[in-house]
Amino acid sequence: MAESLANLPTELLLQILSNLDIPDLLALSRTSHELRTLTFDPILHLARLRYASLSLNAYIPIRPPLTYLLLRRIYVTRTTLAARQLGRNLVRIQLSRRLDPARRLSREALVARGVLPRECLGDGSPALLEVRKRLGWDMLRVQLGRKLKQRPSAETLVRQGVLPEECFSGRVAPALIGVKKRVERERVKDILRGWVDGWRKRGGERQVEQKMDVRRLAIRFTAKEMEELRGGSRKLREEPTRAKVLGLRRFWEKVGRDGN
Repeated sequence: MAESLANLPTELLLQILSNLDIPDLLALSRTSHELRTLTFDPILHLARLRYASLSLNAYIPIRPPLTYLLLRRIYVTRTTLAARQLGRNLVRIQLSRRLDPARRLSREALVARGVLPRECLGDGSPALLEVRKRLGWDMLRVQLGRKLKQRPSAETLVRQGVLPEECFSGRVAPALIGVKKRVERERVKDILRGWVDGWRKRGGERQVEQKMDVRRLAIRFTAKEMEELRGGSRKLREEPTRAKVLGLRRFWEKVGRDGN
């Protein structure tokens, strides 16, 4: 027994051992005779049982129900295990039937249906084709890295006229410059559209005014003609007709005859 534990009283050692589980107590009992005696002490196990009962009484009311454990697949029943085993057996039987050499499709049929690439018609396997593709991508990545390292600087591109001067002076990306130019073009287009719309509106108002003037003149002309026609009819009504004159003449001649 270690000197540090030998100096401790028995009650304190029992309190320490009460916090250990059964496997830990079993391993500790194999170290020395004194610890073996303490680990098999009935007082120690009574204290452990009391602590376990208190903890169980505290945790049992808040434990999740069985339905929750079944939904989370934490608790598995025998029926569930049997169903899983039956499902695995069924899948195994189906795979064995489909992988039967007499039933499964040939490599040519799989290539015709687009399941396998055309390179599989040769002697190469699909795994080697995947390795070949990865090697091709790696080589392309290396080539792009070399080209990016050898690319000219922004100053050289500006001198050659490939990039505008704003990319060198203001340290602005070419994409942002392109966006700026597009925004300015759209702004100019909006201004021109507004000017054209205003011009069309003014032209339409003038046409409406001209139409109104023509309509007013037509109304005035027709009113004047109607007035002239009405005035002429009045004059015609005021002037005696020939029949009236002859009738009056005959009337007065008759009156003169009767008077004589």
